[in-house]
Amino acid sequence: MLVFSYNVGCRNCFRGDGIQHTFTILDSNETEYTYTTEYEGMNIVEEVRRENDITCQFCNSDNVEVFDISVDNYRLYDYERLADTYSFGELHSFFMINIDKEGNTIELSTGGNLNLRAEFLEEALKKMLIIVRERPIDNFKLHQKGNFLMCVSGGYDFDKNRYIIQVEKFRTVGLSIREITKGIESLALKYNIEIPDDPF
Repeated sequence: MLVFSYNVGCRNCFRGDGIQHTFTILDSNETEYTYTTEYEGMNIVEEVRRENDITCQFCNSDNVEVFDISVDNYRLYDYERLADTYSFGELHSFFMINIDKEGNTIELSTGGNLNLRAEFLEEALKKMLIIVRERPIDNFKLHQKGNFLMCVSGGYDFDKNRYIIQVEKFRTVGLSIREITKGIESLALKYNIEIPDDPF
């Protein structure tokens, strides 16, 4: 038995209930979730909510983001834990982008390893664009203020001769796809990385 716990915020009405929600998976293999990222956990929680028609208690929208996910009290995303895990070596890295919007002001910040290799950054930024474009369009309901946060990690695969990237965390509320992709593309320009129009 595994207990998932998480918080919610509605992308439609921009409200949260401040309640920690939980659900239980019975007869599950605990090792199946040993290396689950919060992004993978988010997809699991979203599917459970869809199957059970769980919506925002304020506006009845199903366009609800889930975050701060734990499995049996183990937080799936922990920035400090990632920093410790990827603190040594160039062949394993992690990278985070954060975009804050307040009215017409948009601020972008980054985190992760220092001195990231260009090959890792290229694969990381491509992965971010792919995930953003794959998400349902209603994830990007526009508001006057908002936040986008995405963290990825990866290791170098010598057989494939490239970095394999996985998504650690994904949160977005209040920003349009264009506002987010412009931020990612600005980082590519800053690091002199060429990102194709279609990175798939």
